[in-house]
Amino acid sequence: MSSKALPQDYKFGVLKIRKERIMKAFETTFDNVLYRFSLMMLIVILSFTLSVPFLALLAVPVFLSAILGVKFEKNLKKTSVAKISPLESKKTAA
Repeated sequence: MSSKALPQDYKFGVLKIRKERIMKAFETTFDNVLYRFSLMMLIVILSFTLSVPFLALLAVPVFLSAILGVKFEKNLKKTSVAKISPLESKKTAA
């Protein structure tokens, strides 16, 4: 079973598997940083050539992710889930 087939919360018996996205700073590769800088420059150049300079603000998050070297990765976190069953009452003869 691939990890893409798992929903957000999926129960396997007593284990509950939850998909999380983890963001780590200063963990990305150099080529990814170059791609982000190129994307940032593309956003800025297109926004000014289209005469819509406020769209250049969309380049700020791309710039920050490139400078901080942010890396996003998926993680499957396993947590235990308690199974609760109802108590059965015993009738006593009076």
